[in-house]
Amino acid sequence: MRNKVVACAVAVAGLGAIAGTAHAQAWIGQIVGNMMAQEAAARREEACMNGTAMPENEVAEARVPAVAAMQGYFADAKAGTSFEQRFHADKKTLWTSGALRAGAAELGRQRDSTAAGDTLLEATPLGFVRAGDGSSAMGQWMARTAAGAPVATYSATFTRKIGVWRLSTLSQSPARTYVDPVVQYCHKPGDVLPYRLSVTTQLRAAAEKRFAKAEKRAREAAARAQAPGAPADARAHAEDLQRELDKRREALDQARAAEASAQADSKAAEEAKTKAIAALGG
Repeated sequence: MRNKVVACAVAVAGLGAIAGTAHAQAWIGQIVGNMMAQEAAARREEACMNGTAMPENEVAEARVPAVAAMQGYFADAKAGTSFEQRFHADKKTLWTSGALRAGAAELGRQRDSTAAGDTLLEATPLGFVRAGDGSSAMGQWMARTAAGAPVATYSATFTRKIGVWRLSTLSQSPARTYVDPVVQYCHKPGDVLPYRLSVTTQLRAAAEKRFAKAEKRAREAAARAQAPGAPADARAHAEDLQRELDKRREALDQARAAEASAQADSKAAEEAKTKAIAALGG
């Protein structure tokens, strides 16, 4: 991509020299600037979809108000009053308790009986992440009795509107029920690992094809260079193709390693889930 930007700059610079006007020069700068911005955006998206987290200070920017919103929700629930104000009301709003599901329109009529009695919500979340694109956040909290016995797991997502972080979705799962842990995501929960599995497989397959073609060209060039009466530059050409083959081999090794890493992470996640379910007696 960077080579394309340079090539474009050279090409449009030639046009600018011919036109010789401030308007043409401004147009050149805009085209090059747009291409560079697109390249930077593509790099950010790739990192995001590969599970790169935001800097800790930006995660904390979401965590602090999210924890406050969750504690406020539980205080309202324990008091038996409406917790509607803890949510951003829109088409994505969802509160779930067992088989009961409530959207924004029904939220004000709901009550959370789990918070009754001596049940307390732990102050520190079991896990918390902010989306790689910064648009939302997700956290999990354990509710326990005063004696410390687990009662339920609360899983929540948060969004920010007009600078204010509030709940978007909230679900509760009874104690001794398996709940997927909070893991880093890019745009929506659960999008990173499937992307890695799909893309690394595609990149590995493409790298294998490029390597096979480079290998064939290098082999044929080497044979031509060793043949009687070969042109003077045949050997140099064969050496160039061998260097290209070495680069393709390195790229293939990297692609295979990335695919293996994604598959290993997927296997580890499945094994962890199986063990967790077994530990719960399920």
